[in-house]
Amino acid sequence: MNFNRPLDLEPAPAADETAVPASQTHQPAKRRWRGRLVAGGLAFALAGSLAAGAWAKHAQHREVALATEQRLDFVPQVRVAIVQPILGNDTPILEYEPGTWGPPEAAALTQSVGGWSCPPG
Repeated sequence: MNFNRPLDLEPAPAADETAVPASQTHQPAKRRWRGRLVAGGLAFALAGSLAAGAWAKHAQHREVALATEQRLDFVPQVRVAIVQPILGNDTPILEYEPGTWGPPEAAALTQSVGGWSCPPG
């Protein structure tokens, strides 16, 4: 871009007059380090929060897996508790003739409700 200087200003200084002394060259380096420290701190905070979130997710997953495992262990125990008396020697096996409606002892089970009526045939 063209820039025309106003006429009432002093002429532009020579190139050797604008040189920066060596003692002032360290100022931008300090600013650079400050920026790097801030960026590093932000990156560390972000990584820490991501790690904490991942740890919480993992802990929640472990709790769900443990609850599921306990539930799966519980179901066979209930089944065994229900079926075991039937499978044990406590229940006698009653034999009856093929083509009949069951052993005569089965009629005793329905006596309290009026008994069993055998269908014709």
